[in-house]
Amino acid sequence: MKNSTVLLIDDEEDIRGALSEILEEEGYKVLMASNGKEGLNALKQNPDIIILDLMMPVMNGAEFIMERNLDPDFNHIPVIVMSADRRSAEVSKELKANAHVRKPLNLSDLLEAIQTLAPNREAV
Repeated sequence: MKNSTVLLIDDEEDIRGALSEILEEEGYKVLMASNGKEGLNALKQNPDIIILDLMMPVMNGAEFIMERNLDPDFNHIPVIVMSADRRSAEVSKELKANAHVRKPLNLSDLLEAIQTLAPNREAV
């Protein structure tokens, strides 16, 4: 069973709810935030990986990454950007995100990216 903690930052409640259920079924612990500012606060719970929407109110994904990068305690956490924006692949690369998936999500692509980037902490 995977024991990695995923921080899911997305302003769409339906997406957060659905992805949270799927990720929990896959064995991940899920923390949720509805914007980048909440996401910065959630970093204190030490997630292993971040799934980040780019277009959000209050603090968008790019602003979140820039703020996160300033903190050496959290700037090493891998980020998967997910967005419907047609330029999201370019923006993800510019922000040095570790992976990118487009909305509407291909669940297999997202799970593969998580499995590749998140540490798998097997129960001892």
